[in-house]
Amino acid sequence: MNRIALVFQAFKQDSVKMAEEAAVWLNERGHQAELYSAFDLSPECPEQTSLAISFGGDGTTLRAARWFAGTKTPVLSVRMGTLSFLGEVHPDELFKVLPDYLEGDFWVEERAMLEGHFNGHTAYALNDIVVARGGALRAVRIDVAVDGEHVTRYLADGIVVSTATGSTAYSLAAGGPVVAPELRCMILTPIAPHLNVLHSLVVGETSTIQLTPLPEQQALLTVDGHEDIALAPEMAVSVKLADCHSRFARRGPRGVFYRSIAAKLHR
Repeated sequence: MNRIALVFQAFKQDSVKMAEEAAVWLNERGHQAELYSAFDLSPECPEQTSLAISFGGDGTTLRAARWFAGTKTPVLSVRMGTLSFLGEVHPDELFKVLPDYLEGDFWVEERAMLEGHFNGHTAYALNDIVVARGGALRAVRIDVAVDGEHVTRYLADGIVVSTATGSTAYSLAAGGPVVAPELRCMILTPIAPHLNVLHSLVVGETSTIQLTPLPEQQALLTVDGHEDIALAPEMAVSVKLADCHSRFARRGPRGVFYRSIAAKLHR
């Protein structure tokens, strides 16, 4: 018997319905299926979970992946979003291929995560950590340092620090490069920068990036687009690669990322 966590997008009826159908299907076959709203996850993930299945877009998958980060539980993402860069299985084929996943016939893809520190707090992200302007419409000035050395000062709407996974999300929209998901690096990309020639920077896996809003700047910290935290002026945010990883259950060829990313972006 496998213990399966089903994480669904609670505000999309098709996601709720499919998760409920999957729970019935799994329970009828002797597995223990448990339903969880992606917006109501407890601080601790359920122990001894064989597989987590997410029903929704990339936002739902991000929540599920962060929930199980640091465990051995892989996430199987059902593509129910607009682009679903993290998606693995189309809804129409889920019940055809699910027996293979339940038997362990898949390979595990590990994705690097970010660890952010600010004001005594720690946050983890699979996609990105963003420092951006708060309620004011004007741009903010943010100093950027890498490993304690000042690099540049941006006047911009904000700065995105992303993983390779997050390079296809907000970082890409801000003009950053697409980076192969297996790479352990960080991508620093300003949002609508004013008169700065350093448009994007790829930082090595052992480095730490520090973002510091200047005095009298209203800035907001966002983690994977889900958590918004107001920052006091001059409150530094340090970002590095986390020791933990997110794990995804895959059955497709390992090089499919390059073909699928091009197809999705053209679409």
